[in-house]
Amino acid sequence: MARWQDDLFSLALCEGSEQEIFDRVAVVARELGFDYCAYGLQMPVPVSSPKIFMVNNYPKAWQLQYAKSGYLTTDPTVKHGRTSMSPISWSSRDQKGHRDFWDDAVAHNISHGWCQSSFTRTGIGGLLTLSRSSEPITVDELTHKENQLRWLVSVTHEPMAQRQVGRLNAQNPVQLSARELEILRWTADGKSAQEIADILHVTKHTVEFHIKNAIHKLQAVNKTSAVVKALVRGLLG
Repeated sequence: MARWQDDLFSLALCEGSEQEIFDRVAVVARELGFDYCAYGLQMPVPVSSPKIFMVNNYPKAWQLQYAKSGYLTTDPTVKHGRTSMSPISWSSRDQKGHRDFWDDAVAHNISHGWCQSSFTRTGIGGLLTLSRSSEPITVDELTHKENQLRWLVSVTHEPMAQRQVGRLNAQNPVQLSARELEILRWTADGKSAQEIADILHVTKHTVEFHIKNAIHKLQAVNKTSAVVKALVRGLLG
């Protein structure tokens, strides 16, 4: 196994905080030839206003400008990452749309970059972005570093997502009974209350009782919301 694989395995097994994980990712990013590193994570709930976690080592001035201008809602790389897990590389000066954003990026030495998103099986999305101030990213460079970059995305996202879920469970612990979990799993598969009752050989009223309890415990508005929240928390296995 190559040394870089050993290094990334070590990163994946890191037991530190999100910031400590990020600091190690930033070191790997520098070794790969990038000045800056940014990671953003979005929880799938609440759907109307999902929780977002971000950490980066960009120049302070760019962090302030990014927040002041509300670029999170218009950043083309973020838009891409929310809908595709395909990696993209970019040069700020070559982009045709969103010129205010790209001109601001260049002014703060964010000139060339690469990014790729990743999603857990429960829908938690993360986007890793590596960038630098000089030297465009060539096809040869991407070919040479492709494996390292893809591995870095995975070993960054998994522990970051785990810590967010762990914090959520610690702050708002939920204890569902075995029957409640079983019924939520069948609900997640699209089964109606009557169908679940037939499968489990109980009454429809019993199924609805357990669903109501799960909804209350998860502070959900309906059974669909309860399923989503349970999935995100990793309660459904």
